[in-house]
Amino acid sequence: MKLFLPILSIYVLACNNPSGSPSMENEGKADPLLRPAVAKQTITDLFDEAGDIDSLVILYYSDKIKFRYYRFYTTASEQHLKVFKENLQSDTIANNQCLKDGTIYGYKQGKIYTTIYFNLSDQCKFLRLFKNGRLYDYPLNHLLQEALKRFKKSARDP
Repeated sequence: MKLFLPILSIYVLACNNPSGSPSMENEGKADPLLRPAVAKQTITDLFDEAGDIDSLVILYYSDKIKFRYYRFYTTASEQHLKVFKENLQSDTIANNQCLKDGTIYGYKQGKIYTTIYFNLSDQCKFLRLFKNGRLYDYPLNHLLQEALKRFKKSARDP
């Protein structure tokens, strides 16, 4: 017990940063969701096999806060996948605070390969992914935006 206090004191002093500012090695690590994406990266840079996605399940939420109620649309159409995959080559954009309208599950050989969130409104359109605790936003190109709006009209209840 006599050794506990000196060891604790050494530990506290060793971990203390007297300047009061975060150390360079921990800079930006406090909140992984607020860290900016590193260099510009495409979705296929982050997910090597994203180009191999063979089907999509798209959820459209009726409530942007609770995500309890949704309608869904599924597709394995080569034409639909081509429009989706073209958007995967976009570079990252600045993160925004807009809420998601839905979720796209990209399937590869019958298993979920990636999850991508999206917003369809013109002032806030984006695709959003998480990887290794980082948030990445991508622009939603016009063709994919129109396709997602068209699919929404055909979406059905679960």
